[in-house]
Amino acid sequence: MKDLPERLLTFTVIGTPVTQGSVDVPAPGVVKYSRELRKWRRQVNAAAREACGANWEPANCPLVMSAVFTLRRPKSAPKTKPIHAATKPDVDKLIRAVQDALSPTNKKTFRVYTEDSRVVGYDTGPFKTYPAPLGTHDWALTEPGVTLAIAPAPPATLRQEPA
Repeated sequence: MKDLPERLLTFTVIGTPVTQGSVDVPAPGVVKYSRELRKWRRQVNAAAREACGANWEPANCPLVMSAVFTLRRPKSAPKTKPIHAATKPDVDKLIRAVQDALSPTNKKTFRVYTEDSRVVGYDTGPFKTYPAPLGTHDWALTEPGVTLAIAPAPPATLRQEPA
């Protein structure tokens, strides 16, 4: 991350975000993911690889992530006023798919960071919105996708109890 301006990695992935929730485990050690999830994770990984460049070394430090998912606006939603994306899919399952795409278990696949546990918090989001111009977040895209920002976490400090 030291080669990035302000040590901040930002990129956008256009496509319908897919959740990663419970998985099918047909046998011990075998996990089956849906075709849509595998495709979405490949899209996220490819966008990250392009944003990082050829000489990227996976980050192995505490990280803070920002994520804003732009979802398709339902036909039942008002056409002229902003509303929150307070419907399925669940934001925690959306972020799980993205985090796993950025640190896949296959060691031969591109990795933004060494493992998911390196993400210690979120600066913005994860947040869901509908497309701009009626989106409820400044990062709302004009079509479905996700905007991500990843940076090293600020230095840790000890909390002190009041005297």
